[in-house]
Amino acid sequence: MAKVKLLNYDDTILIHLLRQGSEKAFSELFDKYWESMFDSAFKLLNNRELAQDAVQDVYTDLWKKRYNLKVDSIAGYLHQSIKYKALDQIRKHKIILSDLDYVDHFFESDFADDSVIAQELDTALNDYISQLPDQCQRVFKMSRFENLSNKEIAEQLNISVRTVDNHISKALKFLRPKLEALVAVIAIINF
Repeated sequence: MAKVKLLNYDDTILIHLLRQGSEKAFSELFDKYWESMFDSAFKLLNNRELAQDAVQDVYTDLWKKRYNLKVDSIAGYLHQSIKYKALDQIRKHKIILSDLDYVDHFFESDFADDSVIAQELDTALNDYISQLPDQCQRVFKMSRFENLSNKEIAEQLNISVRTVDNHISKALKFLRPKLEALVAVIAIINF
């Protein structure tokens, strides 16, 4: 016997059927929105497994709440839910930016299409860097913006390579949490 598809039904009917406990309606909603939700979660998390977990959590919650579901737009509900689940994953797994390369990736992504957002990120980054001690600031800028090697920085500033390493580590330790929060907020706003 062929599997009956409900795809011809609009979301309003699928929500109505879901409220009545229809597994077919749930399955259709899953098939219809899973890929776009995964893409959204992946953009925020940059991790396939965590993105899949976030989507699974949203659908698990949807099934649990099916009898009391009060939504007008299931698409809006699911996509808003995935934002919150992705943020939960960030908090739960304490996702750490491995380096400021993530910020570069952010600037190159769809989120940065808006030049106002890109400018805000740039302004915030410069503000955070200005809060570093002078020598740490100088070393960090030479490393990240002038693309100098640690050895070249050490030679120019007449300090040891180990001191350069320490300054860069100190700067990243200070900047990571600030930038992670900023990127998450801008991603959600621009979602």
